[in-house]
Amino acid sequence: MALLRFAGDGSSSNTASSNTVSRFRLTLALAIVVLFGWEPVLAQSASSGSAQFQAQIDEVARGLAGHPRLKNVSDQKRQQLAEFVVGNMLFVLMHETGHALVTEMELPVLGRDEDAADAFAVVMLLKVGTSMSHRVVVEAAKAWFLTDLRDKKEGDKPELYDSHGLDEQRAYQIVCLMVGSNKEEFKDLADETNLPEERQETCQRDYKHASWSWAKVLESHLRAAEQNKTSKRPIGREKASSISMSNRFARFECWRP
Repeated sequence: MALLRFAGDGSSSNTASSNTVSRFRLTLALAIVVLFGWEPVLAQSASSGSAQFQAQIDEVARGLAGHPRLKNVSDQKRQQLAEFVVGNMLFVLMHETGHALVTEMELPVLGRDEDAADAFAVVMLLKVGTSMSHRVVVEAAKAWFLTDLRDKKEGDKPELYDSHGLDEQRAYQIVCLMVGSNKEEFKDLADETNLPEERQETCQRDYKHASWSWAKVLESHLRAAEQNKTSKRPIGREKASSISMSNRFARFECWRP
């Protein structure tokens, strides 16, 4: 995967035609359904939904061909632009969901809130386990690498006091969590970003800690898939732990009323 090969003026997404904007909104709505497994639309299978999601991205990319600033851009680069924008929109959605969970459920956070929200987004997208959800995480890492390169080129100094980590650090932490979840599957990504072998070995620990920590703090707020949607009875700890957290999280009814 060409992580750092991205072409196209980033400002073009702000000046897209109204038709393209409408397609983006439709794409995002469909992406949410496909990626997170909420109640299937018209009982579509996951594979069918993924295919439709890709078709929507393809449609967006074709729509960009009519934009004055992109008319001389190749089809491949327009496709990359569409996937980059949609992928980062979805990552931001998951990142902000992590913040919302911490606030609304009064979850403890050891460390920086922004790091915890990033970890939530990465872990949950990896647990979805589809090629599309993995691409979303890759696009997010790409964005932070590119932002770091842009700032260095323009001579912008990093704000070391900021509540967020440095852009390049955030990018590498995303890559690290991906490698930690499955070193073999994401070996090419680690090599492309020059993640040292010794760091790759410790990434597995980072991923396990992030995954376990989020599972632990959310455990008391989850209910079993077979539990009646209107039931407010508490779940036994043993019963709750026997059900995959990712499966429960991915459905609306997993949240206790």
